[in-house]
Amino acid sequence: MVAPNISDWIFCGLLESFPLLVEHNRISCGMFEITSNPEPFESIEYALDQSIEAYKLNQRQPRGKIKTFFLGADEKSVIASGRLYAREALSLFGIAHFGFGSMKLTRAGCIFDLINGVAKPFLPSLRERPPGGIIAIMNHMATHPGLIINRILSSPTERYGSLGMALRRSTHWSDLATEANEFWDRFLLYWMACESLTRLSENETLTSKFCAALGLPSRRYLQQLPAHERNLLLVIPDFRIWRRNLITLFDKARNIRNEIVHKGFRADEVTRDLSEIEELRLRRLMPMLKVWLQNLTLNGLALGITSVDEMWKRYSDCILFQLQEPLAHTTQGTVIFAISQPESPLDD
Repeated sequence: MVAPNISDWIFCGLLESFPLLVEHNRISCGMFEITSNPEPFESIEYALDQSIEAYKLNQRQPRGKIKTFFLGADEKSVIASGRLYAREALSLFGIAHFGFGSMKLTRAGCIFDLINGVAKPFLPSLRERPPGGIIAIMNHMATHPGLIINRILSSPTERYGSLGMALRRSTHWSDLATEANEFWDRFLLYWMACESLTRLSENETLTSKFCAALGLPSRRYLQQLPAHERNLLLVIPDFRIWRRNLITLFDKARNIRNEIVHKGFRADEVTRDLSEIEELRLRRLMPMLKVWLQNLTLNGLALGITSVDEMWKRYSDCILFQLQEPLAHTTQGTVIFAISQPESPLDD
């Protein structure tokens, strides 16, 4: 039997520190070293410079580093574990040295493989650097959804009822999600953003609504759709398999959410039942689900609906409102396509 290859990795994360606490020395904090001294491996310093440049950070601003070692792990788990435990170490360090200053882990940094001497910088994901371009909005105030948003922001809250307020709450949480560095922090905020637009009772299971919002409806939501829309969905290759996989995934995600929110567990303690492909899909689905639910709500408001309950009773009207092509085409070409792609270095 051949023994598995064991690699030693250095995780090196950049810190924002005001003032810089470690300008001329090193601080040992458990298994971590907090320092600003140059690295003995030049490739680490070069990788850090690459990461700083990619994240558009100010190189002249004083920055510290927090480093630690990982044994027998792959790149992905080194980065995920390194970020998680480095943040914890800094929080605990702050408790011990209250008033001594503040240090915050940034997204920039690198990992270094001691076996082959290769340092790899952390680079921005698509979430942080979305593709840009020139956008022209024609007749913005008189078209949907701009018209609805303008009216929500300029009308008494009662005009759009509980649905309008639910949309406001949802955008509040989803906006906070974009500011969170780590996925499982974003996950909780995205979940709240989605829950605002779906939950009607304390014990309601939201999985069927989440799937329906993404264009994979079942039961009463599928039956609401016109026959031709329903038939086109059902002939999508493996439609039922994709829907069943999403149901399983959202059920697991709900359990993870409950363990974190109600029992205070950290994500790494309650995500072990997720396979790598399930975690990847969840990372892609949560921001997408937020968008589809908010669009569904905007459509409902445009149709004069004023409550979350009524919106779901008129699910078919809301999801098909002003849709320029069959729902099946959007579902297959956007949702199913996105979650069936292999992992990319830009996934986050």
